[in-house]
Amino acid sequence: MSTSPDLHALLGADADALLSYTAKAFPAENLTRIFNHGFTTRKDGHGFGLHSGAIAAKELGGSLAAFSEGAGRGATFTLELPGKQPMLNP
Repeated sequence: MSTSPDLHALLGADADALLSYTAKAFPAENLTRIFNHGFTTRKDGHGFGLHSGAIAAKELGGSLAAFSEGAGRGATFTLELPGKQPMLNP
């Protein structure tokens, strides 16, 4: 059983959902590559997480974006999803 709130119940069925997460910073040169399949900076990383997340967000009619002012300055990831899901097979 989930204890997470139902976003549509809180915001209304037509509302957009916006979630921001602040993380450890990454070098500015990685900003253009972090959503690429297989890109990782971790020794044991696979590079699937952010790539899969961006694809899932797009398929739901939203987006996943990242912003950082550079190493040591933090990074913000923003997931935006529409309140009404697009029809996949109209």
